[in-house]
Amino acid sequence: MIPHSGVDANYIGCTLVSQLYSLISLSVPALEGSTLVVSKVEGGASLTSVSDNFKIVASLRTFSMKSYELLKERITKMSEGLCDSLGATVTF
Repeated sequence: MIPHSGVDANYIGCTLVSQLYSLISLSVPALEGSTLVVSKVEGGASLTSVSDNFKIVASLRTFSMKSYELLKERITKMSEGLCDSLGATVTF
């Protein structure tokens, strides 16, 4: 894909990973002990072209269902918002 004719999934994916790590500290009290770990990222198949897909594998652990549901909702909104703002689509 020519860079100006599409979206760069690697850029969007890396930006999203960076933003995801802020969710725990900004959304859940420190004493609740929630964790979000991005364990795998995959993007692109060539060194000479812009990637059109990116996959993030992560795990979310919380002590309460309330925190889990809150974080799950914010992850979804953050992912959709970032992708929408840059012309990409997101699937879960």
